[in-house]
Amino acid sequence: MSRSGPRDHASAGLTLVELLIVLFIVGLGWFTLLPRLDPTRPSGSNAPLHEMNVFLDQVRSAAIETGRFQVIRLDPVSGGLSWNEATHRMPHPPSRCVLNEIPCPHPFSHFRVYPQGHMDRLLFSFTDGERWITADLDARLVNEYGP
Repeated sequence: MSRSGPRDHASAGLTLVELLIVLFIVGLGWFTLLPRLDPTRPSGSNAPLHEMNVFLDQVRSAAIETGRFQVIRLDPVSGGLSWNEATHRMPHPPSRCVLNEIPCPHPFSHFRVYPQGHMDRLLFSFTDGERWITADLDARLVNEYGP
């Protein structure tokens, strides 16, 4: 005669502790995967442009807060930008630089970010065919042609 007890029913499914452990492992997997699925996160090739726009956003915020235009010093030879104590370097110097429809003077140029939230017109061309241009009425750059 077979005797059915509480032990036989418990072995048919997961205990509460086992279920919590499984949920913890699945949740851990999701939390490590979700940041990689973020659509606002730049991909590998767009990371330098994203970093440049983060820098320009800081300058734009300062222009809006103070109500005064901010001047950024541009070194087209090295690809460096300087504003106050902050500096930013492009991944590689542009092969061509145009500021307000005029070639950037060497060794240094200056462009402005205005309190209305936009900046002077810029164009950076790189040897790999990539071109960064100013977004209209904004203080950020967009990739006009990808490599």
